[in-house]
Amino acid sequence: GFSIITQADSSIFPDNIRDKLDIIQNGVTNSFNKKNGTVWKDKEYDIIFTGNMSYHPNVQACKYLVKKVLPLIKEELNGKICLVGTNPVQEVLNLQSQNVIVTGFVEDIKTWLARSKIYVAPLFSGSGLQNKLLESMAMGLPTLTTSFSNYALKAKDEHEILLCDNEKVFAEKIKFLLNNSNIAEKIGRKGKKFVTNNYKWTECNQILENAFKNIALQID
Repeated sequence: GFSIITQADSSIFPDNIRDKLDIIQNGVTNSFNKKNGTVWKDKEYDIIFTGNMSYHPNVQACKYLVKKVLPLIKEELNGKICLVGTNPVQEVLNLQSQNVIVTGFVEDIKTWLARSKIYVAPLFSGSGLQNKLLESMAMGLPTLTTSFSNYALKAKDEHEILLCDNEKVFAEKIKFLLNNSNIAEKIGRKGKKFVTNNYKWTECNQILENAFKNIALQID
């Protein structure tokens, strides 16, 4: 038996293997669902993006956010953009400025998410279901990403998530949220409910446990 995270990823396999695949998706733990965020007006960071900062799609997302989106939203920023994650390569470190913080490794990603208003993930490459989106939405952050990244997630645009496929749309939606905290928090709540209902680790783990049991029976 084989397992894979999303149905979409199974398309790369031939039919004889695809039929044997178990779809066991990622999930999010209760520690994210239970974490309390700071009141919107007291949050230190306007925008946050997280991930392994040596992974090429994340590096490209950081550069896109800072070089293409930031110039379009500078006047609306009261706080800062926070790029949080381990092993930042020099390309990411070079993005640091008065408006941009690069943290490197942090002990608890939830603490940084709780201090941020909006999660922005301009991801145009990579595969599978992005844990970073599950984490941000589980924390109740209004989350902006691309149609590409939402393909596996399947959240509802303009309700549970905001989809943007170019820098102009990213900028417009970020500015709108920063000026309409009540709507931003409403989208965050809907996103949190979506992830809580559809990506529970307890259910994902049960599917994985059943898959292992089936393998053990086949061996016996």
